[in-house]
Amino acid sequence: MKILICSHANILEPDIVYTFQEMGFEVDKFVVPIKDYFFDRNYLTLLSEKLLSSNYTFVFSVNYIPITSMVCQIHNTKYISWIADSPCHALNSKTISNKINYIFIFDQALFHYYKKHAPDSIYYLPLGSNVSRLDAISITQEEYLHYGSDVSFVGSLYGTRTKFSSITLSDFWHGYFDGLIESQLHIYGYDLFDAALTDEAIEIFNKAANLDKSYDDTAKNLFQLDLRDALINYYLGKECSHRERIRIVQELSKQFEFSLYTNDDTASYPLVHNKGIVEPFVEAYKVYKTSKVNINITSKTIKTGIPLRVFDVLGAGGFLITNYQSELPSLFEINKDLVVYESMKDLVDKVKYYLLHEEERNIIAQNGYQKVKTLYQISNQICKMFKVVLDGPK
Repeated sequence: MKILICSHANILEPDIVYTFQEMGFEVDKFVVPIKDYFFDRNYLTLLSEKLLSSNYTFVFSVNYIPITSMVCQIHNTKYISWIADSPCHALNSKTISNKINYIFIFDQALFHYYKKHAPDSIYYLPLGSNVSRLDAISITQEEYLHYGSDVSFVGSLYGTRTKFSSITLSDFWHGYFDGLIESQLHIYGYDLFDAALTDEAIEIFNKAANLDKSYDDTAKNLFQLDLRDALINYYLGKECSHRERIRIVQELSKQFEFSLYTNDDTASYPLVHNKGIVEPFVEAYKVYKTSKVNINITSKTIKTGIPLRVFDVLGAGGFLITNYQSELPSLFEINKDLVVYESMKDLVDKVKYYLLHEEERNIIAQNGYQKVKTLYQISNQICKMFKVVLDGPK
C-alpha cells in the first residue's frame, strides 16, 4: 500500500507518518506551501502531477484541505483527513461532500454538525498518541532537573490569537459579549455561546467586525460561511480561552512551583515562570514525564472533544488534571485515568491534594498510560480508519 501525505507541519503528522511506516506502508510526502486552502492553482497543478507520477492507494492529511480534495476527486483517488484542530475552517468548504472523501473528526459536536452536510463523508474518531515512540524517549538526570517541576502547562495563552479587543462596539453590546465570555468561563461541558447568541447579536457583531470581509465573491462560491460559527470560534472562543489561561497560570504561579512553556509574552505577569516554547516532538514529552502534575486547559473552540495534549500527557506516563469535557467519561474513567477540575478553586484544591499524595498520583498516571496504550494508540485509531476506508460502503 502506497500513501501520499500532504504535509503541512501539524504536530500530529510525524507520529502518523511513523505509524504508517511501522505498519509496513510506503509513504511519500508532498510538501508544497498553500496560498489558499480553498483554491490554489499552483498547488492543484503540482499535486495533480504527483498523483499521475505514481499509483497511490490514498492521499492523507492532518486536517481537511479543500484543494487536495478537489484534486483527488479529479483523479478518483481516496482522500483521508483526520481533523485534529478546532476550529477547522476548511470544513465549511462545499467540497466536503466529494465522494472520495473520508473525513474523521475528533469532536462529536463538530462530527454531528458536518455529518448533516456530508453524510457519506464524515466519521467520528478520537485522537490518540504514539505510546511506543514515547516509551523510547529517555531522560537523563540533568534533563530531569531541567524539565521537572511540581506543576506545568505546555501551550499557547492565545494572547496573539484573540482579536476581540480590537472590535469597536457600543457600551451595551460590549457588555453583552463580555458577559457571555465571563459566563462561559465558569461553565464546563456546555456551549453557552451557541445557546445564548441571538440573531441580532450576531448581526451587530458582524457589522462591527465584518466577519466575511476577507472573502470575495469567487471565494464565497467555494464555501459556506456561518457567521455564528465564525463569531464563536474566531472571536468569543479565543478571547474566552485567553482569559481562562491567563487567570489559571497566574493563580497556579502564586501558589505552586509552576512552569509555563509558551511563546506568549508574560512580562505583565511577573510571578509566571515562562520557560519559552518547547520542541513538540521530543522535549514536550520530557516535560510531561518529569512534571508531578500536568495541566490541560482545553481551548473553548473545542466543543466536546478531547484535545491531543490529553492523549500525549497520558501516553507519556504523565499525571494529568484537565478541565471537564462532555466526551471525557466515554473515553476515560475520571479519577482513575486522569483527574478533572470544574472551577478555578477546584483546580487549585486538586493540585494541592495530588502534590501531597504521590502514591495516588502515580497510580492514576499509570492507569491513564495503560488506557491510552491499550485503546488510543495512533496505530489503533488508524486501524479503525482503515476499516472504514477499505471495508466501508464506498
